[in-house]
Amino acid sequence: DILIRTAVKPTENIVVGQRVILQVDVLAADGWAQLKNVRDFSVDGAQVVRYASQGTRLNETIQGRAFSGQRYDLSLFPWHDGTINVPSIPVEVEVSRWGSTDGKGSQRLQTPQVAFEVNTPPGAEGIQGLISTPELRALQQWVPEQQKFKVGEAIKRTIELSGRDISGMAFTPLRFESTDMVSVYAAEPRVDDRFDRGTLSGTRVETVTYVFTREGAVKLPEIVVPWWDIDQNGLKQAVLPALTLEIAPSPMAAKGAKDGVAQEKTRALPRWMAAALAVLALLLILTLIFRERINGAWKQWQQARHEDERYYFRQFAKAVRSNDPNATYN
Repeated sequence: DILIRTAVKPTENIVVGQRVILQVDVLAADGWAQLKNVRDFSVDGAQVVRYASQGTRLNETIQGRAFSGQRYDLSLFPWHDGTINVPSIPVEVEVSRWGSTDGKGSQRLQTPQVAFEVNTPPGAEGIQGLISTPELRALQQWVPEQQKFKVGEAIKRTIELSGRDISGMAFTPLRFESTDMVSVYAAEPRVDDRFDRGTLSGTRVETVTYVFTREGAVKLPEIVVPWWDIDQNGLKQAVLPALTLEIAPSPMAAKGAKDGVAQEKTRALPRWMAAALAVLALLLILTLIFRERINGAWKQWQQARHEDERYYFRQFAKAVRSNDPNATYN
């Protein structure tokens, strides 16, 4: 009297990174069935993402009997090619019988197992974390928008990656590396998924601050995000262009150099005393004039400490021990 079945959509030509919908149908004869509880489960080789859904109403006639129930959709994102096996999932089904005065009843059932084949798109061999979507957007913003900076100043780069039928968690984290001319401070990324009436859109926003440590020409690198266009069956690239800047010496450093030359010429004071006075004067001037920047650098240093992997792991462990699903998920 209770029918439960599973299926995947699409049924063929599935590629790595593509959203695969796992459909779970429950129907009851001479009544109406719905899922009350679905146990957490995992699938080897794929990421499972569950979104709040009320289900779609189903009405079918099977072997002359009327069945009614609902269809529920879960999202799978395969990581690699080959056969992906979805195991049997324990579920609780609630049934309301037409004309019955006994109220609602529930049963614990298992969904049928299902499997599907995944392929690597041509030309995408070796790409880690491939994004497969009908549409991908990549945007970036520079603040402030200028070409010339001085040593000790900074520029912030905000990158937004978004796509349709993709989770924000599917985007591979971007890598930013410091050089002898630039110190890099990456903020915590922001991930957002929106699910509305079966339509999924995912976004990942990353922010990085570049602090210039030496004078000269510096090129902040371009970012290339490869992705597979499901609609057009082609490998594409989203390119965020590089930015070339000219870094001038710090005004205080230049002033200190001129003062040193003058002291060397006049030799009015002993060398060690002149050097000590110059250092003290420079520190005083830097403190008064650049107090806001010093305060900002201090905050950036604190932020960099919080971006350490060990710090994140401690936060993760704390969230897990708290038994708070939202904190752990984040």
